[in-house]
Amino acid sequence: MSEIRISVRYALSLFDLAIEQKNLELVHADMKLFVKTCNENHSLISILKSPIIDGDKKTGVLEGIFLPYFNKLSLVFIRTIIKKRREKYLVAIATEFLELFKAHNNIVTASVTTATAINEEVKQQIKSNLQSQTGKTIELECKVDAKLIGGIKIQVGDKLFDDSIARQLNNLKLHLLD
Repeated sequence: MSEIRISVRYALSLFDLAIEQKNLELVHADMKLFVKTCNENHSLISILKSPIIDGDKKTGVLEGIFLPYFNKLSLVFIRTIIKKRREKYLVAIATEFLELFKAHNNIVTASVTTATAINEEVKQQIKSNLQSQTGKTIELECKVDAKLIGGIKIQVGDKLFDDSIARQLNNLKLHLLD
């Protein structure tokens, strides 16, 4: 079975269980912390993917890290995944859970790229405008890319708004070459 199918199946199971037990917000916070921790500590991902390390040791490592922070449902879920020998998919499962949570709560991630860092006031204006245009709650991811020279690029789902100077210069170049 493919990683995508496995991660979707288990994430959906955890999502349904979290709703049923009225722990959706807590499990969401746990999965967010899990993904963040794994992305910051690649050795943790290596431990989860290692066929040499015993499942009990993997459980011990994860409980040592997350026991003080996770609720019972999240811990039981992780133990179950490890017992089923699917621990190498835990990060993908947690990431898919976060996507299910976003869809359930009508949240969309918008990627904003600018040539220089933008302040909180500008971020709030962008967020407010995007929320009014899409009718959804916006979660901003801000990036800085000096190659833009100036202006802004905003991507929401499959839609891209590119008002960067780099794009304008490229369009001018293409127009002059014609």
